Amino acid sequence: MPKFKIRENFSNGASQNTYIPASNEVVALEIAQALYGGELEVLKVPIDIEVQEAALTAVSYKDVSIMIRNEETDNKAYLNILVDYSKNTTDIISAIKDKTINGVKADTVTIISIRAYEV
Repeated sequence: MPKFKIRENFSNGASQNTYIPASNEVVALEIAQALYGGELEVLKVPIDIEVQEAALTAVSYKDVSIMIRNEETDNKAYLNILVDYSKNTTDIISAIKDKTINGVKADTVTIISIRAYEV
């Protein structure tokens, strides 16, 4: 399926480019108008992309919910991260401890939940 390069121009003079897969230029512009709010233009028509089959490889990971707390200010921050399945709680805590995340120094790291996934 061809991809169309769409440029969205903002009122402050900035712009961003997006590639939208569509059957033709009209459909690509309709999709862009539904998704974006700036002034739109098609820059490149079209780019053919070869379809490749995805490799059927299982990927295992853990979805970890974490709370960090700064002991001095008592500020807290929460984050969700994906980690390699082989990492344990000690690895996760040591990777985050004493780092500053969202303006909070992680003096205390508490793992709220861990969910394992295989895709």
